[in-house]
Amino acid sequence: MAHSLEKLDKYSLDGLKKLRTAVKIRYMKDYPKDFMTDYEADKVLETLTPITLEELYKMVTDKRVVTEDGIVRL
Repeated sequence: MAHSLEKLDKYSLDGLKKLRTAVKIRYMKDYPKDFMTDYEADKVLETLTPITLEELYKMVTDKRVVTEDGIVRL
């Protein structure tokens, strides 16, 4: 059964890519490399509350925490 991306539809492709990278770094750091896919990251994003998701989106886009090449800048 495919998961629903309705929660993520409002984000741009670039923003979604940054969200996925942030989730892989923060929430999936202990996952085996083979399971660190965009699909799995989307499943994690779907479990976040709308407020948390919006705050994470603001952090990765406004503050440029995750760069285009996936590097985290503090």
